[in-house]
Amino acid sequence: MINQTKTIWQLPSKSQEFLDGPQVLMTRSSVTIKYDYETSTGEYQWASMVFRGVFGFAFTTPRTCSVEQIRSYDTLVELESSDWVKELLSRWPDVLERPVVHHYRIYFDDIGCYEIAATHFEPSSP
Repeated sequence: MINQTKTIWQLPSKSQEFLDGPQVLMTRSSVTIKYDYETSTGEYQWASMVFRGVFGFAFTTPRTCSVEQIRSYDTLVELESSDWVKELLSRWPDVLERPVVHHYRIYFDDIGCYEIAATHFEPSSP
């Protein structure tokens, strides 16, 4: 079954042009994915996307990505019905105060697919 997705954000540069990125920084409740991009002068700079209120994080290498994962090429999408998020929330101790958790996904060229279950997403402008 293919999950319905909605586009949340478009990567402002092409992942096929990354020089070094992406880099992942994780804390107890956040995941930051940094990526490099080429400026109009030919220099590379870093930008990032931040996920807050993180419940889960997964990475799949390009050789084992599904077609559905690859469809999120350079685009952050949200899966509208996620068994993964349902499973994570089933372990949440307070049933009456369950937070709204989103299943985000993005695929980078020749790098793979990142999936994050989080309450918030914050893009940074390059």
